[in-house]
Amino acid sequence: MNGRTVGHVLADLTANELGYDLTKAARLTANVTVAAYGSQQKGSFGIDAATARSLLKSPNPHGRPNSDVIKRSINAIQVTRRPTDNWAIDFGLSLSENKAALYE
Repeated sequence: MNGRTVGHVLADLTANELGYDLTKAARLTANVTVAAYGSQQKGSFGIDAATARSLLKSPNPHGRPNSDVIKRSINAIQVTRRPTDNWAIDFGLSLSENKAALYE
């Protein structure tokens, strides 16, 4: 914390040996206009685990692995609770339709 090594970090992200109490944290005015908008699926790209694993083993005409576009789908609930085995096809923002069509 603040460049110092701590023995451990607690679940609430405090390092109690340094006396920090994040329940008293205040918003930084410099960050008022900063936001992160998480990823969202824009279509029916969710696939079941069996299909994902099958596709991950499949070859493609252009030789690239399907792991380029078959990704685990993880959201905040899975981070804070037990993870699920959800997968999605994710072509990203810059892959052209022609290049996406080369994937199985």
